Amino acid sequence: MIDLEAVLQWMTEFEPMRLSQAVRTKVEAMNAPEVTKSRMAVLMNDALNTARASTDRLEYAEALVYTAVKRYQHNYRLTASQNLQEALTIFPQNSYKYGVTAYMLGWVLWDMEERENAQSYWQQARGVFDKKRNFLQQRMDGMQADIGTAGVDDMGEVYNDWLHKWGEKYLREQSAQLVEILERKRRRRDVTAYDTIDRLLDSVFRTKEYQAEAEACVVSGYTCFVLENYPLAEAYFTRAVATYLPGTHPQAVALWMLGMVQWRIEGEFGRAAQSWERAITTFEDLAVVEKNQNRQNRFEWYSDKLALMRSALTLKLQTAL
Repeated sequence: MIDLEAVLQWMTEFEPMRLSQAVRTKVEAMNAPEVTKSRMAVLMNDALNTARASTDRLEYAEALVYTAVKRYQHNYRLTASQNLQEALTIFPQNSYKYGVTAYMLGWVLWDMEERENAQSYWQQARGVFDKKRNFLQQRMDGMQADIGTAGVDDMGEVYNDWLHKWGEKYLREQSAQLVEILERKRRRRDVTAYDTIDRLLDSVFRTKEYQAEAEACVVSGYTCFVLENYPLAEAYFTRAVATYLPGTHPQAVALWMLGMVQWRIEGEFGRAAQSWERAITTFEDLAVVEKNQNRQNRFEWYSDKLALMRSALTLKLQTAL
């Protein structure tokens, strides 16, 4: 599930918020952690009714978008899509808020398996965002430097520093020797690395140890990524994700690496975003576990990485259009 809450922040990048204080108070109340489902429904209806009565039609359109995000977060996708479609009939078609709303609607429809309609709305969003491309490119250049330094968009750092952050390596003896050979070939960008990958995978598959198999697939995917064979890298990372235990640290890292590959494949940005969203969700869950177990160092590590990962995802979503 895409984080529409992050996309919602784009609404006021070029145009001011149109919500009155009365409506804004109801919207803020929706974000309270203790709000119940029934109370949420009341707040959404009150916000829409108040905005609908306003002389400013754009306030009502904006209220529709804010309530749509909440509906989507609670898995009411059909109602969310209807709210967004109604908002599009009110926003001027060349306005930035129209583009953001169309982009959100594309994601909701994508989750509803309405892929062609989703692509259509993304195209509408692209037309609006193209007008702001110079600004977004400047911001991307600045943010990309920060993110690159932080390492969340550096495949080598993720592989070397994240994968075995808390756990042991599972490739041993002959397999470990093949990994060392593979790493030397990877540094030289030696295409004979593919033969070594075959030998590595053959050796681990015979052991029938899923942890070793998953790790070998990550090593292979990383090598193919360096060799710029992105389709094969995607296949290996996909296999690693499927092999690791769900909800574990190494699976989350493999998901993040999978997304890094998918961003580089034309037409794959939807899958890339989903891979990164899954990685972020798992890291969030793991951070809660570490906090509950009073492992402060681990909790802080996840918290620091999550902030950077969310920023990286937001940036990619904006610049992928």
